[in-house]
Parts: sequence; structure tokens; C-alpha cells
Amino acid sequence: MKLKWIIIKNDRGKFPFRLFILNEKEVLLSLLIQELWPGEKGNIFCLEADNKFPKEAEVIEEVSVKSFRKYNVKLIITLDRNIKNKCEFLFIKKKYKHKEGYYNQIFFRTQKGIRERKPRLYIPKANIREHTILISSNERYAYSFGDAKIIKGYLKTGDYALLSNTGEIKAVVERKTFQNFIKDISNINLFLLNIEALASYKNSALLIEANYYDFLNPEKVKPLKATTSSRLISELFVKSQVQIVFAGSRKAAQEWIKNYFSTIIAHNNTSSHPSIKEIPLKYYCNKENGYEKILTLLNDEPMTTREISEKIQLSIDRIRHQLKMLHKSGFVKMEKSGRDLVWTQIPKSNYKTFLALL
Repeated sequence: MKLKWIIIKNDRGKFPFRLFILNEKEVLLSLLIQELWPGEKGNIFCLEADNKFPKEAEVIEEVSVKSFRKYNVKLIITLDRNIKNKCEFLFIKKKYKHKEGYYNQIFFRTQKGIRERKPRLYIPKANIREHTILISSNERYAYSFGDAKIIKGYLKTGDYALLSNTGEIKAVVERKTFQNFIKDISNINLFLLNIEALASYKNSALLIEANYYDFLNPEKVKPLKATTSSRLISELFVKSQVQIVFAGSRKAAQEWIKNYFSTIIAHNNTSSHPSIKEIPLKYYCNKENGYEKILTLLNDEPMTTREISEKIQLSIDRIRHQLKMLHKSGFVKMEKSGRDLVWTQIPKSNYKTFLALL
């Protein structure tokens, strides 16, 4: 799927240009703009326009879109060119001062505009007391979550889970002490298989109550060697789909998990601007479609994450994310092959069905 950034001439005085983002003939975004690219201010006002692309349009600029992502009220876009290639569109819904109702404001902003205007930092807030924390019944010395509702029970994976109001798991965290972690990485392949279940959740983390530097101390990591310890941790970062956090201490780890869960709640509660909602969700990821390529490769032979990255020539982080999505949807699985962990395609899985769900 290839997206195009197209600017054409427009006959309206204050808005002499019209910007389209197209997927072939389908219009995903249509705006009236004042300049081809924000100038010295780095910030220009835009108007929404209809989604009809003129048949006899005078095209001024046409560029491929590398990335097209949504973050609440923002669309962040990266273009396939060397300069003037990063921008965002900010969609704001404002209330009229002297009458009922709301109106929309849209701003086309570049890095320079964001840097010079220094907008006030906005971090969504949430009250963790409004949600439920499920703590594994195997957790002997559980973290404290203040006034949050706590229940103990069975967790398939991890030690702590954030539940929505409907009981859906929104995030999972597995806790490791220093000694637990040393013991687990001593059998790295088994450990990778065990924590891979965490990757099936959209928000997941492996939380370690120690500093990374502690694992480089020869006296602390016995019976492992410090060089072996550091190499095994590197293997974990390369092969695992789960984010790994070295919190430094139990106290810091407890603060981290509370803030992590609160942030997830806050972002889930933040709604998008209606103009952004109208754009199908499947367009919010990078348009160099790796999913189909991954499944085509795995249909031939099992491969490691790094081998897939090298074959498709996409970053290993993007490949990890796409494998995580495919794994969560039941289209690929991880198996042990010698000393490596490899991905294989699950027989009879239909990637076209998966792509239709994105």
C-alpha cells in the first residue's frame, strides 16, 4: 500500500493550495493550505476540504509517504525526501466564546515551528483508583497501588495486569528480582519462550528490580561470568518482543509500574478529533507493508527476527512490532531451532484476512 502526498493549485485567495494524502484513488486527508510548506513560523492554519480529487488538477508537488501515524489529536507524517520531510497536523476542537457549539482548528506544523513555539507540555492524567489491578496469586510480596482496587487471581503470564472496566486486560508486567533474573537468563532460550507470552498483549513489560550495571559485576553475577551475563542480556534485547526496564530497586520499580498503568489509562481515555477518526485505522502505520512480506518469507522457511529484517530491509524494531501483531492474531508462532528462536507461519492462516483487520 503506497500513500502519496499531493499538493495541487486551488482557486481560493487565502488558501492557494490544496493538500491530499491518497492511497491510489482513495482520499485519506484533504486540506486547504496557505503555503506549500510552513515558512519561518513553522506553523500555518488549514481548513478542512471535501474528499473529491479534481479530474483536471494542476499538480505542484507529489511525494511518497513513508510514515503516517495517529497520536490522539495529531497526525504525524514523514515524507520520502531529504528535506522538508517531517511534519504534523494538529486537530483542535474549540468552544465558541459567545455562542453555543464548537468549531475546528487545524494547524500544519514542522519541527522548527514546534521547537520555536515551545508549546506547553501536555501529559494526559488518570486516576488509577478507577481501575482494577489483578495480581498473580503466585506473587508473595506484591507492590502497593494505593487506593486502586486490587484482586488476586490466576494470570496466564506476568505478575501484574491492568484491567479495564469490562475486565479486559490492558497491560501486563512481569517482575524480576536480581537473583530471579540471573537464574532465568542462565537458560536464555527457555526464558525467551516463557516471556514471549507477554508479547501477545499490546502493552507489556519485563520489570527488573536492579540496575543494568549490577549485571556487569563479577562478584554479583556468580556463577555466571560478567561477560556472559552482559551477552545474555543483549540476546534478550535482540530476540524479545517485550520492553525491558531496569528500574534499579524495588521502590523505583513500584513507582514505575504505577506510572505505567496510569499512563495507559490516560491514553485510553483520550479521544481523537472527529476528522482523524474518519480516516480508517489501517492507515495509521508505516505504509511499507511488511506484514505480507513477512508471511511470504515464513511460508518458505522458518527465520529469526534479524534474518527477516535483513531480507525485507526494514528496521528490526518495525519487524518486531509487526511480528508481535501477527503472533497476537494467530498467524505466526515462535519455535526453538538449535540455539536460535525462529518464527514460522501457522498452517492455513490467511494473511489477507489479517490485513483486512488492520
